[in-house]
Amino acid sequence: MVMAVVIFLMLVVAVNNYQLNTKLAYYREKEKALTEQIDQEQKRSEEIEEFKKYTKTGDNHYDKYV
Repeated sequence: MVMAVVIFLMLVVAVNNYQLNTKLAYYREKEKALTEQIDQEQKRSEEIEEFKKYTKTGDNHYDKYV
């Protein structure tokens, strides 16, 4: 009887371990994708700032027409 309980508990732990490892792999992939997206957005922000310098505009360049 005790052996059956021990085996059952080992089975429960093994299943939970598998599920957690699956979630961990999913979240690592998600983190990688989000990190890549952040890098792309930062690069795009830098490109926009360079374009602003190139065109010599600021955030309030329309104020002079008001």
